Amino acid sequence: MTIFHGRGGSLGRGGGPAARGIQSLPPQAVDGKLRLTEQGEVLAERYDNAVIAHRHIEQLTNATLLVSASTPSPEMENWKEMTEAMSDAALTKYRELVSHEDFLRYFDQATPISEIEGLPIGSRPARRRARKSLKDLRAIPWTFAWTQSRQLLPAWYGMGTGIRTLVDSQGGDWAPLQEMYQDWPVFQAMIDNAELALAKADMDIARDYAELAGDAQESIWRLIDEEYRLACGVICLIRQQHELLEKIGWLNRSIRSRNPYVDPLNLIQIELIKQTRENGTSQDEEDTEGLPQMVRLTIQGIAAGLRSFLFQIPPAIAMINIRPLMVWGCFVLAIGCGPTVDVSIPRFQPRPVVWLNNWEKRTPTETRKEAEQFLQKADVMKELALFDDAEQMYLRAANADLDFAYPMYQLACNYELAGKHEEAVDAFQQAIQRGFDDFPTAVNDDELGKIRRRSDFGDALATIRTRYIISAPAHVGQPIAVRPETDKPPEGWPIILMLHGYGDSHLNYLDEARLWAQQGFVAVVVPGSVPTHGSYYQWSNDSSEPTHEDLQAIVQSELFHGVIDLNKVYLLGFSQGALHSMLVTQAHPDLYAGCVALSPGGSLINQLARPGLDPEKGAARVVIIHGDEEPHAPLVRIWARECGKAKWMFESQTHPGGHHFPDDWESRVPGIATFLLK
Repeated sequence: MTIFHGRGGSLGRGGGPAARGIQSLPPQAVDGKLRLTEQGEVLAERYDNAVIAHRHIEQLTNATLLVSASTPSPEMENWKEMTEAMSDAALTKYRELVSHEDFLRYFDQATPISEIEGLPIGSRPARRRARKSLKDLRAIPWTFAWTQSRQLLPAWYGMGTGIRTLVDSQGGDWAPLQEMYQDWPVFQAMIDNAELALAKADMDIARDYAELAGDAQESIWRLIDEEYRLACGVICLIRQQHELLEKIGWLNRSIRSRNPYVDPLNLIQIELIKQTRENGTSQDEEDTEGLPQMVRLTIQGIAAGLRSFLFQIPPAIAMINIRPLMVWGCFVLAIGCGPTVDVSIPRFQPRPVVWLNNWEKRTPTETRKEAEQFLQKADVMKELALFDDAEQMYLRAANADLDFAYPMYQLACNYELAGKHEEAVDAFQQAIQRGFDDFPTAVNDDELGKIRRRSDFGDALATIRTRYIISAPAHVGQPIAVRPETDKPPEGWPIILMLHGYGDSHLNYLDEARLWAQQGFVAVVVPGSVPTHGSYYQWSNDSSEPTHEDLQAIVQSELFHGVIDLNKVYLLGFSQGALHSMLVTQAHPDLYAGCVALSPGGSLINQLARPGLDPEKGAARVVIIHGDEEPHAPLVRIWARECGKAKWMFESQTHPGGHHFPDDWESRVPGIATFLLK
């Protein structure tokens, strides 16, 4: 007999990564065969993009083979007993919550469930019967409402108590659970899915939703907040880490990069829900007819941002780009949710390129060095949540160099993380008085939390943006070229332009440039066109064409007339720089002979999924290098196939680890240089 186990799309309905779910099945239930039904709400997420679809099916096949070949552990019976004990304690805790006299009122008011029930989506009504009770509510709107309010409660509530109860009964020994996590895919899948849900949850935003519940919030919120903290703690102890997703860096970064766009949508949704519920039918229909549509837009944007397509939303909506919603969000903020600030980040032209031997590096003063040492220590303390100690160290950094603005800015972040909102605003304003003008960092820094919605912070942010536009061109970076160590050929040296990663400094790549100069290349380290702070930069998040324009300005500069071979112009990049290197080469193979891309990543990554290489424009050589822990294999296959069609030369390499240069990079450079110049 074959047993078919259907799973929901969301974490709270048994969803999560499909391969992880397959590996948690008993070997006898799979035995080399798998029947799988995909939920309608995840189709766009998993199959709309050819690269992702290929990777997903590959993972399903791999998981099926792995679980079929596995054998049960001799510890299985003991693990089952431990799981039963955890389950009993977790169930008791869960029932304590949902049976609370204020719970139904809290759920109805502290989540957008009423607004979700009115949406014209889904194949079935939200409730089985018209009456309002948990028993009649269907699973999809139940989980969707908790996700929208950033609580994701069905995916983790009760787990912390269940695990803690078991550990206490075993004398506080965590080793059995840590071993069970390593060796039993069922428990591993449960912990990993809960960790992902907890990482997506945001208790600061959730508390704002809780305030919609009035008197019902205090008793219920206390239970939710305590269990959230307990669940985070036990998962970190089991996984032997200090914070959620610490060992899955790319996923952690992905969630963090989305939060600055999702958080405002949550705040807007809260304000719109307030207006809708307060107005009721007391106002004219003309005054309120737009509110449901605006609420619907926030629901779609939040679902896209959290990657939680819990309804059968059409692909055009499910694959929505949430950045345009951010612009719409700023408009809504203007009508009552807080300050309106233009968050666009200007781009500037780099200064003319210079040879390294003509470049003078400014050395910091002794007071600045001392302040930076204090600053580094304070940053470590802040990461460890030692906020009081970090405060004292930031103040020492600020006092060591009164012209240094960053200690006060970081102190503002530290205060905000510690819940000292007034002190955070005051420190932020002091940073501005010291000359702080890093608008790109301030507008995207999620450590600033709740103060970002205050009017005084909005005014300060507007001041920084104006200052940034004025001052940034003066400290935009200068490309620096390193001469080869070989004699110049008659046609000129080949040239390789090096593009750094997001928020990095081109000055950190001078050693890499020297490696390539040893191979006979003119090597140029290029700063990004969007300065952040000091000598740190990024590339455009909207298009690679500005990067191409800057690179051509360097190649065509008078400094290189008669020096370089324009038929041998190459690009090398890391992370966001690698992404732009590939996009520029893809678009202009007549101007670039090839590129070396190390761990490509960034907001334009989807543009690499359909290279569309045109052999009529020219042929280039492409090298992609990535860590074996990064999800780049499908991208490599696509580029290998497309390069073959277009008669481009292609090579791929991997290295142990994740998002970084290979440890043996220096020994790889000669071989890569030979490949490019063939």
